[in-house]
Amino acid sequence: MYLRSPTANDVVRLLHIGEQRGFPGMLGSLNCIHWRWKNCPTTWAGQYAGRSGSPSIILEDVANYDLWIWLAYFGISSPAHYVIQGKAYDMGYYSADDIYPKWSTLVQTIRDPRSPQKRYFTMKHESCRKDVKRGFGVLQARFAIVA
Repeated sequence: MYLRSPTANDVVRLLHIGEQRGFPGMLGSLNCIHWRWKNCPTTWAGQYAGRSGSPSIILEDVANYDLWIWLAYFGISSPAHYVIQGKAYDMGYYSADDIYPKWSTLVQTIRDPRSPQKRYFTMKHESCRKDVKRGFGVLQARFAIVA
């Protein structure tokens, strides 16, 4: 586990891994967890209260299969060149769940997959999503403040 942004060579490797897993252009998986802020100042509690009603801070990460965790930034990034069905792309994307907005840099799962193709996509997508969930497990085990 290490926290650093990917270099151009790293992006090439990540794209290769994504393609091998059936997702050309995927750089990793994005997820977030709400971390309860026990000692939140009373004056700030309202602006940090989530669904649970108690103050929390959102911890977000991007991870890949080998537990490489780095911060997600949707702006200027390293070029990510890949081809899907003959069409060239220059921006990688992240696997995400449906709590995120519908952005071109996020590929979300299919909520109710009915066709065999959609069920297959959902199965493969969820297997990639396990990477980021495993990454959170490692962060929580290693750093007590995140637990």
